[in-house]
Amino acid sequence: DLILLVEHLPTYTNGRRNRGERSIDEQESTRLERLGATYVESLRGGEITFHGPGQLVAYPILDLKPAKLSVKCYVSYLEKAIIATCAEWGVETITTENTGVWINDQKKIAAIGVQVQRYITSHGLALNCNTDLDFFKEIVACGLVGKETTSLSKELKDPSINVEKVIPTFLKGFGATFNRTLIPLCEVNPDLEKLIHEYVQNGTASFETA
Repeated sequence: DLILLVEHLPTYTNGRRNRGERSIDEQESTRLERLGATYVESLRGGEITFHGPGQLVAYPILDLKPAKLSVKCYVSYLEKAIIATCAEWGVETITTENTGVWINDQKKIAAIGVQVQRYITSHGLALNCNTDLDFFKEIVACGLVGKETTSLSKELKDPSINVEKVIPTFLKGFGATFNRTLIPLCEVNPDLEKLIHEYVQNGTASFETA
């Protein structure tokens, strides 16, 4: 099992339900790109959202079969891990009928969009730390009309909060929720860590299997 933590450049992503014929039109994708962001369609669940600097994005790659976790339970665990993280920062959060983690039923602080194939998870979650929330105003985030997006920084009125500071509390919450001991990849498989870093930086890497 593996969890990747990243902080993306400004990017709008759409979920699998809005790919192909149901995708946004070229005029709309061009408008989003003029804001300084790229537009990408993915295979995760959910609808359009924003990823960018100041947002902690986690991609857990887990085998759900040994723990006998359903997709619904897995998403619930992700929500609990985020709630535990926010609690460490003194921010009370909840879940609602809509997937993700919320301050209340109108303000969302973290989004979740996953894919599970043969019990193996991909994609993941995004927790707003000190994200530029103006990017969310350009879309109907996650297809939820009339909802607001917030961040830890905004809720605590503390601009010094950033992804680097939030990572340790997130890893603590994630480990406790999934009952896992998290070990830096460089300590157990430095070659894989190097390849992943190369891929993230350049978009290519030489992965070979024996």
